[in-house]
Amino acid sequence: MYYRKRIIVILLLVFSMVFIGLLMFSNSLIEKLKTEEKNNIALWANAVQKKSQMIQDTKEIFDQIDSMENSRAQIYASVYQRIIDIPNNVDMTFYEQLINSNKSIPYILTDEDYNINASRNVSAEYLESINSREKLQQALVEEHYETIPIRFLPGKYIYLHYKESNLSVQLRELLVENFEDFTNDVIRNAPSVPVVVTDSTRRKVYTFGNVDSSITRNPELLANTLRQMQRQSAPFRIKYGPHTAYVFYTESNVLKMTRIFPFILGSSIIIFFIILLIMLLYSRQMERNRLWTGLTKETAHQLGTPISALMAWTEILKSEQVNPEIITEIEKDVERLNVVSRRFSNIESTPELERMDIVERIRHFISYFKTRISGKITIELQAPDTPLYANLNGNLFEWVLENMGKNAVDAMEGEGFIRITCGKEKKNIWIDMQDNGKGMSRKNARRVFMPGFTTKTRGWGVGMTLCQRIIQSYHHGKIEVRKTEPGKGTTFRITLPEA
Repeated sequence: MYYRKRIIVILLLVFSMVFIGLLMFSNSLIEKLKTEEKNNIALWANAVQKKSQMIQDTKEIFDQIDSMENSRAQIYASVYQRIIDIPNNVDMTFYEQLINSNKSIPYILTDEDYNINASRNVSAEYLESINSREKLQQALVEEHYETIPIRFLPGKYIYLHYKESNLSVQLRELLVENFEDFTNDVIRNAPSVPVVVTDSTRRKVYTFGNVDSSITRNPELLANTLRQMQRQSAPFRIKYGPHTAYVFYTESNVLKMTRIFPFILGSSIIIFFIILLIMLLYSRQMERNRLWTGLTKETAHQLGTPISALMAWTEILKSEQVNPEIITEIEKDVERLNVVSRRFSNIESTPELERMDIVERIRHFISYFKTRISGKITIELQAPDTPLYANLNGNLFEWVLENMGKNAVDAMEGEGFIRITCGKEKKNIWIDMQDNGKGMSRKNARRVFMPGFTTKTRGWGVGMTLCQRIIQSYHHGKIEVRKTEPGKGTTFRITLPEA
């Protein structure tokens, strides 16, 4: 017992040290991973801010180009107005050169009825496609032409219609393409952590990564997700173009798994420790069983010689004209010793079971047992009139009854009663043995079948252990303390399958 406790304590200490070391290492690793993820998010957010600023600067340049083109269009309109207003004898070469210098801004000059009078930087095919009032009006709307009125006569105007230059259109398309590429890069180059970039109201999502798109489309789910992210880590504030944006992020799956890993490993160690402990206890139990088996076999062997000698002495006494009653009693005791020897021999071997009437075996036990106990102890049997059949080994079964009966007699200290009751319930047969002895506490009742446990001042504590082994292992039944109370007695119950 001391050796077993020592092994258990050592295993517990080893397990505790390993688990504590594992937790410390895991916590250190988790903190490093968390810091690294935060730094990666900060770098990523800074890159997002710089790229978005570059896009914004490019957009501002394009806006300036648009403004310059609008100013030039205003100048061309003023030139046409000047040409109309100056006298015919004035040289117009300068104005014509100014108009001809326009190589990029497409414009169309029409009268009030949308008849085209002049054009610049548009192809003949294009002019052919808008050669009616309706087609021209449609083109002016769809292609976003700006219109500048030019007074021709009092109350009469011509109109200069112009739009963005081809160069400006190409630059704007390039801007849109670059911005789309930038957005895709943001998503593609996002760290392994779930990340969402929102506007200052935290309702509009600019971009995201490692997050289900259905969350970003649902305002309620988005709000809940952002709250959960903010509880774990404070968001980064950045500039997203001209706007203020927030970068929300949370732990990656790798970091979450790293947090769980010590507990998984710890659980595995606990399971391993439990299995090891069970194996240790089982090996100790097997060792104890082998010890008791060896003792019983040796006891049976040692009993053989004196039993043979007693049988020989009995025959000699018969020839010496000794009182026959004495010889008969001696023969009964010798036969009893033979029964005991056979019982010990059957331990740890497979006993033969026969279909027997349990009531008859109990009566046989009572007839033998009551002649060997105090006359102040009564034994009574309450059994049905019909037989109760079970598969039994008669010697071993009566040994169980005898062990229980001796314990009951010891508990009553020479005076009391033993009541044996049996019956049938479903497909099982039950036998109760009740006494009015000292009884047991609940703690002792739980330990009564443990090897080595005894409440007697003298005893090995193996009787009830053998009883349990005989009933459970050999007869496939069950034995238990059905009822006990200090000072009022104990009731044991044996349950066996019906044959």
